[in-house]
Amino acid sequence: MSFFYLFLMSYFLFSEEPIKHQHHGDFQNHVERLEVLGQQGEVHDLVDLVPSISYLSGEELHLRSQTTLGETLRMEPGINSTQFGPNASRPVIRGLGGDRIRILQNGVGVLDASGTSEDHAVPVAPLAVDAIEVVRGPIALLYGSNALGGVVNMVTSRIHHHYDEGFFSGLDYKRDSVNRGDSFAGKFDYGVKDWMFHVDGDYNRVDDLEVPLPQSKVINSGSERHSLAGGVTHFYNESDSLGLSYSVLKNNYGVVVEPDVTIQMQQERIDGVWRKSLSGFFESLYVRSVQSFYKHSELENGDTGTQFKNNGNETRLELVQTPYGALHGVLGLQWNQFDFSALGEEAFLPTTRNQSLALFAFEDIKLADNRLNFGARLQRDASKAEIGTLLSQEQSREFYTVNAALGFLHKIFGNFFAGMNLSYNERAPTYQELYSNGAHIATATYEVGDKDLQSEKALAAEALLRHKRKTGMASLSFFTYGMNDFINLAPTGAYDDTDESGLAGDSGEDLPIYNYEQTRARFWGGEFDFQQEVRVGLPGESRLRLTLDYVSGRDSNTGYYLPRLSPFRQSFEWIQTYQSWQWRLQWQGVSRQSHISPQERETAAYSLVNTSLSYQFTTTTTSWSIIVQGNNLFDEEARNHVSLLKDQVPLAGRNLSVGLRGYF
Repeated sequence: MSFFYLFLMSYFLFSEEPIKHQHHGDFQNHVERLEVLGQQGEVHDLVDLVPSISYLSGEELHLRSQTTLGETLRMEPGINSTQFGPNASRPVIRGLGGDRIRILQNGVGVLDASGTSEDHAVPVAPLAVDAIEVVRGPIALLYGSNALGGVVNMVTSRIHHHYDEGFFSGLDYKRDSVNRGDSFAGKFDYGVKDWMFHVDGDYNRVDDLEVPLPQSKVINSGSERHSLAGGVTHFYNESDSLGLSYSVLKNNYGVVVEPDVTIQMQQERIDGVWRKSLSGFFESLYVRSVQSFYKHSELENGDTGTQFKNNGNETRLELVQTPYGALHGVLGLQWNQFDFSALGEEAFLPTTRNQSLALFAFEDIKLADNRLNFGARLQRDASKAEIGTLLSQEQSREFYTVNAALGFLHKIFGNFFAGMNLSYNERAPTYQELYSNGAHIATATYEVGDKDLQSEKALAAEALLRHKRKTGMASLSFFTYGMNDFINLAPTGAYDDTDESGLAGDSGEDLPIYNYEQTRARFWGGEFDFQQEVRVGLPGESRLRLTLDYVSGRDSNTGYYLPRLSPFRQSFEWIQTYQSWQWRLQWQGVSRQSHISPQERETAAYSLVNTSLSYQFTTTTTSWSIIVQGNNLFDEEARNHVSLLKDQVPLAGRNLSVGLRGYF
């Protein structure tokens, strides 16, 4: 908690210059700039930025919103999901998932346990999120040496970036037929005398998911989640502010692989943000910090079997350089520490203490027809495992990693741009990869870590071509990762039959033994995104969007394909807007996945048809949207090859939903 004392002490260091009051009537305009990226780019200038970026907010985010973060992002170009049933799902970006994806909330880590097992949900309330930013490619290393796959940042307005005088509020409701789900969310902001106050809450309840199979439902897939948060921000002038927020989220959900197993999750967060203007070489100081208290219990028939805890802090300090000609940049320091424990009969991880300290720098040079980014990160990671049931003696490891990235964007002619991103990346092994030793029931495996693992090393390259104009845009990118010492969970061919008492041969269910091993691997693929306004003689505005993506990967030592690769996917969407009405029709096609590892089976192709109709109307002080959606209209059986449970749990069947949004 010492970092938060610094926030409170800094209260007295600000100048007392009054700020100019502003009033923004549209509540949705509060999301204006990208939180990630050193250059803090404007949202409407994404084509001009070197990294590959997706940004969801407003009605677009509402239409895609699901009960999990992974399913919300699943059909964005280059992104799939782990889809461990409808309650637990993390993003997989360009074939990389788990610890190779950095998940943030307002620019700092979520500090949960979702990375340790795919049945562990990310603690997020989707309807309480204002925007989601996804940065693919090597520049994401600025937020962690483990961000090779990308960064996913969930943005809320609990701590405000600018002052808005007056009262603003938003309400959100959604009803789904496929799981009889109800979702409510509300947020309230009030600005007075240089102070901003914020409150938001969320409630979601769903029953078992309906699927297009003879049994019709996924047993034990219901959930109930609620969250509450409050924040206060004080503005000393237009550039200086101090903010604090507190949030609590509780999520009780079923684990679909076991009909009588549920998870009770709770996370409390205290976030702080300090912005201070400076003079001289640095123009501003930006500090973000979070203290998190996370726990969840895995219950079998109502009795606690295993309890996970993760309590920690992450603090990020950025010194933003005063622009010098075309040069602009940031120098930063990031600290992370957390204590993780898993206690109970089915615990397969020891209690660990983990720390990391990193120094990073990022520079951006923008010239007439060129833009150059370069950055570097030095990081120290330390992990110590304590003596307990799984370890007879204390074990500890320490790693020093170096990451560097270079990005270039050139305006070829007109509105055509070509660019490239290059990076060298090192990632320290996680405590799970080092110290696992036991039955992992969720994945039906017996996992064995290796305390002698070395840091992963990767060379990454991305080539891109973009075009933009007033009526549309197009983006094409190709990427490749060459990885040495790639950490892979590999089958040994042996089975463990030890029961909970430790007696061999007494277990009623033998589990295959998997070891964390290192090998060489290579990933490659591409993404295409085309959006264009078209004229077809229909009233109003007509727009279409076409997206394509592909990823593949092989173990370079064996030549085998890597497991759970996302197949080739394509999506076509027609958007028709007329006055206050908007109609959307979308077709999603996913090809058969025949590029499989020796332990996998092929996954069939499928097509989904989705549609939505929305109507907006306003009064003097209120803006309303009514949204009716239909997903998987033809009730197609569809299975996600990336999911561990693809053979047991298909994607949701036909779903009709009604939503209502209001801004005051």
